[in-house]
Order: sequence, then C-alpha cells, then structure tokens
Amino acid sequence: MNGSQKAAGIGAILQGVFFGLVLVLILAVLPGFGLQGPNDFADPAKVLPFVASQPFVAFWLFPGDILFAVFLILTVIGLHDNLQNNSPALMRLATAAGLVATTLILANGTIGISVVQLARSSQNQVATQTAFLTLSLVSLARCGATASVRQIGDSHLCGAPCG
Repeated sequence: MNGSQKAAGIGAILQGVFFGLVLVLILAVLPGFGLQGPNDFADPAKVLPFVASQPFVAFWLFPGDILFAVFLILTVIGLHDNLQNNSPALMRLATAAGLVATTLILANGTIGISVVQLARSSQNQVATQTAFLTLSLVSLARCGATASVRQIGDSHLCGAPCG
C-alpha cells in the first residue's frame, strides 16, 4: 500500500468520524434547540437565532465543512492514484467530480463562516439572510457532487464494471 492509498484511507476514516459526529449532533443535540428536521434548516428564522446563540454547535454544521473538504481531498488523491493505471477514463471522471465536490464543500464552509459571523453580530439582517440563502444553494449543489464521487469510488472498489 503506497502513501496516497494510506492518506485516502485516513481521509475516508476521518470523513466517517466527522459524518458520525454531525449525525449525532443532528439527531441528539439539535432537537433540544428546537430544530427538528431538514425543513427547519431551510428556514432562516429558525436557523439564524440558533447560530447566533450556539456558535460552537453551529461550527460543526457550517464552517466544519472546511475540515470535511480536507478529508475529502485526501480520499480523492488516493482514488486518483488507485485508478490511474487500471482505469484512466474513470480516474479522470472521479478526479473531476472529487475536485468539484471539494470546491463546493469549501465554498459551503466559507459561506458558513460568514453566516455564523453575521448571525452573531446581527447588525445587518438582509446580509445575514442573503448569506444563508447562498449557503443553502451551495449545499444543494455539493450534495450532488459528493454523491457522484462516492458512487464512482464504490463501483470501482466493489468490482462493478467500469465503463
């Protein structure tokens, strides 16, 4: 096993741990703050007061995506090296999807930092709501890109036909 495969494994494990923490947060912690489901996260009137009052918890939901992007890029690099010799066409597709997903996740985290900062200052509600809506749009785009990377990686690693 070469260094990039080890880095990919570490990145994948850290993604899993991070995802597990976020699930625990969503299922166990957020209901105590009045956020019951996905529809509540689309409502700035519910999310922004929560972000302003609980910045540490909000970090794991929004700016924490920057950490997740670092873990994802490690996985993309390892996948790139693994597919390079055996499936060059699949490697190009997986790498492109991985870079797009990583970029969108980084954008999501960066915008999330803005949302947290704007919500805490609460001086400009229009700017805060605009940043929140932008965050929502980027989140939708990143979900599709991340799913593409996982599907490509899973089909190759599980022995499914590539092509």
